[in-house]
Amino acid sequence: MKKFTTRTALAVVAVFALLGGTALATHTFPDVDHGRFYSDPVDWAVANSITSGCQGGTNFCPDDPVTRGENITFAYRYDQNVVQPALASIPRVNYATVLATGTVRVATPGVNVASSGQIGTGTYEVFFTQPVTSCSAQVTAGTADGFGSGALNASTEQRAGSGGLGIFVVLTDLGGSRADGDFMLQVTCHPGASLLAAPLSAGSSNQP
Repeated sequence: MKKFTTRTALAVVAVFALLGGTALATHTFPDVDHGRFYSDPVDWAVANSITSGCQGGTNFCPDDPVTRGENITFAYRYDQNVVQPALASIPRVNYATVLATGTVRVATPGVNVASSGQIGTGTYEVFFTQPVTSCSAQVTAGTADGFGSGALNASTEQRAGSGGLGIFVVLTDLGGSRADGDFMLQVTCHPGASLLAAPLSAGSSNQP
Protein backbone atom coordinates (compact mmCIF):
# COMPACT_ATOMS: atom_id res chain seq x y z
CA MET A 1 0.00 0.00 0.00
CA LYS A 2 1.41 3.38 -1.00
CA LYS A 3 1.83 5.69 1.94
CA PHE A 4 1.31 9.43 1.53
CA THR A 5 2.70 12.15 3.73
CA THR A 6 0.25 14.94 4.35
CA ARG A 7 0.96 18.57 3.56
CA THR A 8 0.89 19.30 7.27
CA ALA A 9 3.39 16.66 8.42
CA LEU A 10 6.08 17.20 5.81
CA ALA A 11 5.89 20.71 4.45
CA VAL A 12 5.82 22.95 7.45
CA VAL A 13 5.88 21.39 10.90
CA ALA A 14 9.36 19.85 10.71
CA VAL A 15 10.95 22.94 9.20
CA PHE A 16 9.22 25.23 11.69
CA ALA A 17 10.52 23.11 14.56
CA LEU A 18 14.08 23.08 13.23
CA LEU A 19 14.16 26.84 12.73
CA GLY A 20 12.32 27.77 15.90
CA GLY A 21 9.85 29.85 13.89
CA THR A 22 7.91 32.69 15.51
CA ALA A 23 4.18 32.22 16.02
CA LEU A 24 1.90 34.81 14.42
CA ALA A 25 -1.20 36.35 15.98
CA THR A 26 -3.62 35.46 13.17
CA HIS A 27 -3.81 32.60 10.69
CA THR A 28 -3.74 32.83 6.91
CA PHE A 29 -6.08 30.10 5.69
CA PRO A 30 -9.68 29.45 6.80
CA ASP A 31 -9.08 25.68 6.87
CA VAL A 32 -6.22 26.08 9.36
CA ASP A 33 -7.95 26.19 12.73
CA HIS A 34 -6.47 28.08 15.64
CA GLY A 35 -4.72 25.86 18.15
CA ARG A 36 -3.90 22.99 15.82
CA PHE A 37 -0.34 21.69 16.08
CA TYR A 38 0.37 22.98 12.56
CA SER A 39 -1.35 26.39 12.82
CA ASP A 40 1.74 28.47 13.59
CA PRO A 41 4.06 26.51 11.26
CA VAL A 42 1.68 27.11 8.34
CA ASP A 43 1.67 30.85 8.97
CA TRP A 44 5.46 30.84 9.26
CA ALA A 45 5.75 29.02 5.94
CA VAL A 46 3.46 31.55 4.25
CA ALA A 47 5.38 34.48 5.72
CA ASN A 48 8.62 33.02 4.33
CA SER A 49 7.10 32.28 0.89
CA ILE A 50 7.58 28.53 1.32
CA THR A 51 3.93 27.75 0.63
CA SER A 52 1.12 29.69 -1.03
CA GLY A 53 -1.63 27.22 -0.17
CA CYS A 54 -3.93 25.24 -2.44
CA GLN A 55 -7.10 25.88 -4.44
CA GLY A 56 -5.72 29.12 -5.80
CA GLY A 57 -4.34 30.17 -2.43
CA THR A 58 -7.73 30.20 -0.71
CA ASN A 59 -6.95 27.23 1.56
CA PHE A 60 -4.00 25.21 2.83
CA CYS A 61 -5.57 21.73 2.50
CA PRO A 62 -3.67 20.36 5.53
CA ASP A 63 -4.76 16.75 5.00
CA ASP A 64 -3.88 16.52 1.31
CA PRO A 65 -0.90 14.31 0.36
CA VAL A 66 2.39 15.90 -0.70
CA THR A 67 3.81 14.84 -4.06
CA ARG A 68 7.52 14.49 -4.80
CA GLY A 69 7.29 17.66 -6.88
CA GLU A 70 5.72 19.64 -4.05
CA ASN A 71 8.20 18.23 -1.56
CA ILE A 72 11.24 19.40 -3.54
CA THR A 73 9.59 22.76 -4.21
CA PHE A 74 9.03 23.37 -0.51
CA ALA A 75 12.67 22.46 0.17
CA TYR A 76 13.92 24.77 -2.60
CA ARG A 77 11.85 27.72 -1.37
CA TYR A 78 13.08 27.14 2.16
CA ASP A 79 16.69 27.23 0.96
CA GLN A 80 16.22 30.32 -1.20
CA ASN A 81 14.06 32.34 1.20
CA VAL A 82 15.43 31.32 4.60
CA VAL A 83 18.81 29.59 4.39
CA GLN A 84 20.57 31.66 1.74
CA PRO A 85 19.64 35.08 3.25
CA ALA A 86 20.91 33.83 6.61
CA LEU A 87 24.20 32.68 5.10
CA ALA A 88 24.62 35.98 3.27
CA SER A 89 24.57 37.84 6.58
CA ILE A 90 27.52 35.88 8.01
CA PRO A 91 30.76 37.92 7.98
CA ARG A 92 33.53 36.70 5.70
CA VAL A 93 36.91 36.76 7.44
CA ASN A 94 40.19 36.81 5.50
CA TYR A 95 43.36 36.21 7.48
CA ALA A 96 47.05 36.18 6.63
CA THR A 97 50.33 36.07 8.52
CA VAL A 98 53.06 37.65 6.37
CA LEU A 99 56.81 37.52 6.98
CA ALA A 100 59.12 40.51 6.69
CA THR A 101 60.16 39.27 3.26
CA GLY A 102 56.56 39.58 2.03
CA THR A 103 55.92 35.83 1.95
CA VAL A 104 52.62 34.52 3.31
CA ARG A 105 53.34 32.21 6.23
CA VAL A 106 49.78 31.31 7.16
CA ALA A 107 46.61 32.15 5.24
CA THR A 108 42.92 31.47 5.68
CA PRO A 109 42.42 27.79 4.84
CA GLY A 110 41.15 27.20 1.37
CA VAL A 111 40.91 30.31 -0.67
CA ASN A 112 41.07 33.88 0.40
CA VAL A 113 44.69 35.05 0.20
CA ALA A 114 46.00 35.02 -3.36
CA SER A 115 49.48 36.48 -2.90
CA SER A 116 51.57 39.00 -1.01
CA GLY A 117 54.82 40.83 -1.54
CA GLN A 118 57.15 43.50 -0.26
CA ILE A 119 57.21 46.59 -2.50
CA GLY A 120 59.50 48.79 -0.42
CA THR A 121 60.98 49.19 3.04
CA GLY A 122 58.21 48.44 5.52
CA THR A 123 55.63 48.45 2.72
CA TYR A 124 53.66 45.39 1.66
CA GLU A 125 50.69 44.48 -0.50
CA VAL A 126 48.36 41.55 0.11
CA PHE A 127 45.95 40.35 -2.57
CA PHE A 128 42.79 38.36 -1.91
CA THR A 129 40.72 36.19 -4.21
CA GLN A 130 37.53 38.07 -3.28
CA PRO A 131 36.93 41.86 -3.20
CA VAL A 132 37.69 43.60 0.09
CA THR A 133 36.45 47.08 -0.80
CA SER A 134 33.57 47.09 1.70
CA CYS A 135 35.51 45.56 4.54
CA SER A 136 37.41 46.56 7.63
CA ALA A 137 40.98 45.58 8.41
CA GLN A 138 43.11 45.02 11.47
CA VAL A 139 46.85 44.60 11.24
CA THR A 140 49.24 43.75 14.05
CA ALA A 141 53.03 43.75 13.88
CA GLY A 142 54.58 40.40 14.77
CA THR A 143 52.92 36.99 14.67
CA ALA A 144 50.66 35.08 17.00
CA ASP A 145 53.39 32.65 18.08
CA GLY A 146 55.86 35.46 18.79
CA PHE A 147 57.88 34.85 15.64
CA GLY A 148 59.58 38.08 14.52
CA SER A 149 59.66 41.52 16.10
CA GLY A 150 56.48 43.20 17.33
CA ALA A 151 58.10 46.56 18.20
CA LEU A 152 56.55 48.22 15.15
CA ASN A 153 53.42 50.19 14.34
CA ALA A 154 51.17 48.98 11.51
CA SER A 155 48.52 50.55 9.29
CA THR A 156 46.45 49.58 6.25
CA GLU A 157 44.75 51.19 3.29
CA GLN A 158 42.94 50.04 0.17
CA ARG A 159 45.14 49.44 -2.85
CA ALA A 160 43.74 51.26 -5.89
CA GLY A 161 43.89 49.66 -9.31
CA SER A 162 43.63 46.10 -7.97
CA GLY A 163 39.99 45.46 -8.74
CA GLY A 164 39.23 45.74 -5.04
CA LEU A 165 41.40 42.73 -4.20
CA GLY A 166 44.48 44.40 -2.72
CA ILE A 167 45.49 46.02 0.57
CA PHE A 168 48.62 47.95 1.47
CA VAL A 169 50.24 47.33 4.86
CA VAL A 170 52.80 49.83 6.18
CA LEU A 171 55.05 49.14 9.16
CA THR A 172 56.94 51.89 10.97
CA ASP A 173 59.35 51.89 13.88
CA LEU A 174 58.81 53.93 17.02
CA GLY A 175 60.50 56.88 15.35
CA GLY A 176 58.03 56.87 12.48
CA SER A 177 60.39 55.49 9.82
CA ARG A 178 59.27 52.59 7.67
CA ALA A 179 60.78 49.30 8.79
CA ASP A 180 60.53 45.67 7.68
CA GLY A 181 58.75 43.20 9.91
CA ASP A 182 56.30 40.32 10.17
CA PHE A 183 52.60 41.10 10.56
CA MET A 184 49.17 39.57 10.96
CA LEU A 185 46.35 40.92 8.78
CA GLN A 186 42.67 40.24 9.33
CA VAL A 187 40.05 41.60 6.94
CA THR A 188 36.38 41.22 7.87
CA CYS A 189 33.67 41.71 5.27
CA HIS A 190 30.01 41.99 6.14
CA PRO A 191 27.16 42.85 3.75
CA GLY A 192 26.27 46.49 4.30
CA ALA A 193 28.52 46.95 7.31
CA SER A 194 32.15 47.17 8.38
CA LEU A 195 33.20 45.35 11.51
CA LEU A 196 36.08 45.44 13.97
CA ALA A 197 37.62 48.67 12.69
CA ALA A 198 37.05 51.65 10.42
CA PRO A 199 36.48 50.77 6.75
CA LEU A 200 39.55 50.66 4.57
CA SER A 201 40.32 54.08 3.07
CA ALA A 202 41.15 54.50 -0.60
CA GLY A 203 44.86 54.45 -1.31
CA SER A 204 47.06 54.87 -4.38
CA SER A 205 48.04 52.26 -6.90
CA ASN A 206 51.71 52.65 -5.99
CA GLN A 207 52.12 53.12 -2.23
CA PRO A 208 55.87 53.89 -2.10
